[in-house]
Amino acid sequence: MDTPTLNESLIAILDKPVKKSNGNPEWVKGQSANPAGRPKGIPNKFTQFKHDLHWVYQKMGGKQRVYNWAIKSDENFKSFLVEYLKLVPKDQIDLTVSEKGTVNLQIIIGRDDNGDGNGHDKI
Repeated sequence: MDTPTLNESLIAILDKPVKKSNGNPEWVKGQSANPAGRPKGIPNKFTQFKHDLHWVYQKMGGKQRVYNWAIKSDENFKSFLVEYLKLVPKDQIDLTVSEKGTVNLQIIIGRDDNGDGNGHDKI
């Protein structure tokens, strides 16, 4: 089986449907669904995992080491970009493919430093 191209990988990520949840109609706003649940101030397991993962990331060399790895080869860059785009909300991604097959990818971040007044910057 052939490895998908970067274009195919990007399009596959962006074509996944966005899950929307309306919640349980029996729940009352402001009332806990599980009153005997985890006490306030105690981090959940995922939050603890994120803290632990961040600690490991720092011990491994942080963002500079990830950057150096990503630019070392096209395959590394593709792997990084595919995983990174899984974390970016789809409404912040502008992906176009030209007739020649050239991919133009812009990730919209939440500030307006470029002064165009639309509230977004593109990187």
